[in-house]
Amino acid sequence: MGITGLWDVLGKGEVHRMEDYAAAHWVQRIREGEPAASPIEKTILWRVLKFWRLNIQLLFVTDGMRKPAKGRWGGRGGGKLDDDCIKMLHQMFDRLKVPYHRAPGEAEAECARLQQLGVVDAVWSDDGDCLMFGCTTMIKAHRSSAGKKEWLERITVYKADTVLPRFDLDRDSLHSGMLGWLTS
Repeated sequence: MGITGLWDVLGKGEVHRMEDYAAAHWVQRIREGEPAASPIEKTILWRVLKFWRLNIQLLFVTDGMRKPAKGRWGGRGGGKLDDDCIKMLHQMFDRLKVPYHRAPGEAEAECARLQQLGVVDAVWSDDGDCLMFGCTTMIKAHRSSAGKKEWLERITVYKADTVLPRFDLDRDSLHSGMLGWLTS
């Protein structure tokens, strides 16, 4: 039913193409300071989509509560994602139906364990710790000669059965060597 005579009072209004109105609204929201999408979430989303296009199945593993303290490499070390960031990523993975797992401690150790159990074929990491934990195939984003990551254009694959013998190492001696380097 509506209000009798309302359209006569309001007049013709403004007629727009829906696409134009939506685009103008979006631009206005940006100008008003709409918060930007999380850069971490956005980066991981694009990487997930790239992996899917290559028909690669994923299992994301994040550090757990018992991860050793940062800075164990003489002040250097990987960054630690805070709990809010982890929750946001897990929500994104839930929406995308991407499996994920929170390790009890260090993610690299858990990834190596998952590979040993046959859950995953390889561990993708920029951290060589996974070799020390028993990973047999590690994939790393390739860096060009200029030091720039060529994300997913090229990868570097390390196989423990070819890398470790070159240095006369096995998993135990690699682990001992790492402990020696840490204490010196």
